[in-house]
Amino acid sequence: MIKNIIMIKTSLIVLFTLLLATCQAGALSYFAIYNVSRIQITPGSEADFSVSIREIGADGGYAMPVFRNVPDGLNVSYSGPLRYILPTAIRSYNCNITAGNIPTGNYSFDTGAYGQNSPYNWKTTYAEVTAPPMPLNVSKNPPESESRPQNYAANTPQNITPAQSSPAPETKPSPGPGTLLAIAAVVAAGKMKWKR
Repeated sequence: MIKNIIMIKTSLIVLFTLLLATCQAGALSYFAIYNVSRIQITPGSEADFSVSIREIGADGGYAMPVFRNVPDGLNVSYSGPLRYILPTAIRSYNCNITAGNIPTGNYSFDTGAYGQNSPYNWKTTYAEVTAPPMPLNVSKNPPESESRPQNYAANTPQNITPAQSSPAPETKPSPGPGTLLAIAAVVAAGKMKWKR
């Protein structure tokens, strides 16, 4: 009976060792989108953004970002090669987005991590299309008549009487969080002293 128990234990150890070896031989790289930088763009322009991919499998491997479900009017691309990522490491990729003549708003698309011998991993990415900034109509040297009001001399500081100027109201500072913590510490210390 003891020989049977030893034989069963030995068989189980050999079986588990073979299973572990088989699993290690078939281990896959597994890549995940770790981070996508903020994307803000105006219609008719292009912008760069970065995608960070993390290798979360047991083996390192080659990977790159890919995109799907990109809305009409937006073009998203990565033009670089597959790059090697060590196990548990993170690598950043510089990508490009181009916006056509589209309305302003928030748009979304999927960013994926493509890797050799790895399943795709997708993450929703958001792009904000904003209106272009309005140009200011300010000339460098305005005419003399526009640069000062007509009653400029009457409003100079020399002609202001004390009744016209009012002092700013005096404000008292409120205690900061440090004061409140000090009061709480004193109260706690007092309670501990009384309990003894």
